[in-house]
Amino acid sequence: MEVREEGQAGLVCTWQPCALCGAPFGMFGEDRVYVAYDEEGGPIGRICPACSGSGEEGLAERLRRRAGRLRREAGWLEGLAEEGVRFRVEA
Repeated sequence: MEVREEGQAGLVCTWQPCALCGAPFGMFGEDRVYVAYDEEGGPIGRICPACSGSGEEGLAERLRRRAGRLRREAGWLEGLAEEGVRFRVEA
């Protein structure tokens, strides 16, 4: 993965989740825009200031933490699906 600086946010104000850590962040004005790319050069998405400023080791740790959160959430969702889904319709 490669992180590239791609200029400034400009006049548009955007709120979005970081493509790497998932944290919501905003960009506007003179904020620097950082985008992560996969090994084939395909864009992964914009990343937050915390990820772009954490360095290689720090970013790797942030990715590991998010992966752990996603595994826990996936397990929880699978558990809900295994319990079965019931709809209650009020008459």
